[in-house]
Amino acid sequence: MQALVTKPSGVANWRGPYMTGEKVPEDPWGRPFVYHNPSQRAGHEFDLYSLGPAGQLRRHRQLGHDPERIRTPQPQSKLPPQARTM
Repeated sequence: MQALVTKPSGVANWRGPYMTGEKVPEDPWGRPFVYHNPSQRAGHEFDLYSLGPAGQLRRHRQLGHDPERIRTPQPQSKLPPQARTM
């Protein structure tokens, strides 16, 4: 993740920095985010998540049911609520 703010050695086409500052941000509890590339989940390129307030990986997180997992926002429907139920 440090490659988001500083150029890794031996990388010619790096166009960063991709984040401001000199340090990768920490999670809300002051711990580093967990990053896996390649992903440990089938069908995903990478994993990026927080271990949460306890700082420990729990079984529900291993199954992908983690409320602290950073997710890509899904597009919201622009239809009014009554039109979505039809």
